[in-house]
Amino acid sequence: MKPYISSTYKILGCLVLSFILAGNVLAKGKPATTEEKQPQLSVAQKSYSFGYEYLKNKMYDEAIKNFETAIQESASYIDAYLNLSLAYKGKCRFDKMEETYKQMEKLSPIKAYYALGSLYTELGKKDSAIIEYKKALELDSTYADAFYGLGYVYEKMKKDTVVEVYKDSVTSEWKSILVKKNSIDVAIEYYKSALKYAPKNESVRYSLANALISQKKYDEGIEELKKLRDTYPEDLDVRKALGRAFLSAKKYNEAKSEFEYIAQKTPDNRENKINFGYAYEGLKEYGSALQSYNEAITLDTSDVYSYFPAINLCLTLSNLSEATRYLQKARVVSPDNQILHCLAGDIQFQSAIIASKNKNLEGSENGYQGALNEYRLALNGEAPEWQAYAKKYIKQVEDRLKEVKKEIWWHKSR
Repeated sequence: MKPYISSTYKILGCLVLSFILAGNVLAKGKPATTEEKQPQLSVAQKSYSFGYEYLKNKMYDEAIKNFETAIQESASYIDAYLNLSLAYKGKCRFDKMEETYKQMEKLSPIKAYYALGSLYTELGKKDSAIIEYKKALELDSTYADAFYGLGYVYEKMKKDTVVEVYKDSVTSEWKSILVKKNSIDVAIEYYKSALKYAPKNESVRYSLANALISQKKYDEGIEELKKLRDTYPEDLDVRKALGRAFLSAKKYNEAKSEFEYIAQKTPDNRENKINFGYAYEGLKEYGSALQSYNEAITLDTSDVYSYFPAINLCLTLSNLSEATRYLQKARVVSPDNQILHCLAGDIQFQSAIIASKNKNLEGSENGYQGALNEYRLALNGEAPEWQAYAKKYIKQVEDRLKEVKKEIWWHKSR
């Protein structure tokens, strides 16, 4: 199991964070109203402007007071409702956010439904979020943002059984059932619908690409990322995502090309050097791969994650002495790291197998026991994927250790 460095890819336009989760962006300008004229509009605009400044400076109580005044003076001032909800969000008053959005339903139902869907998404109320997004689509079947919101909800489920929401044709009530579908596949379909109605929305395209790649639909995902790269050739996050997609698709030369561009712009980019190493590994240019990993370590010797790729490569090459050397350096940085326990277990496991092939039963026993100790220590870590990794190998090591002990006993009893 290769311990890739985790990273957060920028979602173009920050739509998922600032639009889907927050429910809207700070709006400023001419008030959106359902009537051409509103009484005392200048007072409403003044209060709104004050509220906007307070909100920007995270002075939420003052922002709330001014947005409420704006709404009192101009009851159909949509932007005031939207930014009032964001002020409540700053105070973690999600109940008041919900109340504010529901007040908007008569003024702008589609915006209200979308905002409620975004709020419920953030609160983890997936069924409710789906209902609100579908309400919005009932009003406008081409509403790209609602499709995007649905895609986001289903992508986060990451399950093989998903919630299917529908409107009862008799009672007009919204109901939900469990359906045997892969949630990411459902998300992909919603992202594609969103892109159909908003073909220039880079955030949708980025999300679609990532979802496709997560389902190992590499060619489709790569094509979407290429379109983004061609539109934004200097965006290094897009380049990185495309390079990693090429790695997953085992198109290592193409991956190198993307990482080379990043290296020209940011020569001391540690993560990029590691990605370079992965590409070289795929091409079986192991010397170049190890050189890239060493350069990454040199850039930050205090980050334990810098050592993982080098250890893993040495294990792949069965160079256990070098793997142990990197491991010892990494343990100076993080003595009780869960992944290091797994990698140490792998080193001991390999050494035991080699000893067994060489008829060194005592060395084999010591290696298996050392591996068992390391894997058991890994169970104390927090990452479930590495706990599962350790459990898998504990069973294998225990079985092999029993056989070696039996063989040792048999030789001693002769």
